[in-house]
Parts: sequence; C-alpha cells; structure tokens
Amino acid sequence: MSRSSPSACSALKVIFLDIDGVLSSFGIRGLCGTRLDLFADIIKQTGAEVVLSSTWRHPHCREQRMRLQQELGKRDVEFFGMTPILDKPVG
Repeated sequence: MSRSSPSACSALKVIFLDIDGVLSSFGIRGLCGTRLDLFADIIKQTGAEVVLSSTWRHPHCREQRMRLQQELGKRDVEFFGMTPILDKPVG
C-alpha cells in the first residue's frame, strides 16, 4: 500500500459538528466555554472547516445558532456551511 503524497494531505478538511453533548452538556442549558475553547484549538491546529450538522441548524433554533456563532466568532471560528434539512427521510 502506498502512502499519500504531501499534496493529498492538503485536501479540504471538514468537521461535521453536532452541538448537544459536544459543545453543550445534556440537561444543562448553554454552551460550555471550555469545550468551545478546545474545539477552537482543534480547528486552528487542523485548519478544518466547520459544517453545522445539528438540530441547531433548523429555523426554530435560530437564537441558539446565533449565540453559537457569536461564541465561536470570539474564538475566530466560523461556519463553512450547514447540512441540508431534508423533508423526507433518506433510504
């Protein structure tokens, strides 16, 4: 098996982010500053883009999403995009 060339390693890196249980704790309202800091460090060290893949991308979670974007922005992290909201289950 051959190893990847250095140029192959420079491909786009993407993290599909869920919020509940990752940047916030279940049963506790709000975002965890320590987890946000750690996540921001991961993004900075890897150069990965962030795609929001969480219920927080839905219209009814707009306020939470705006607060998240504000907190991540303080850490120089922005969303690259969001996964689509499908009308029907796939499969």
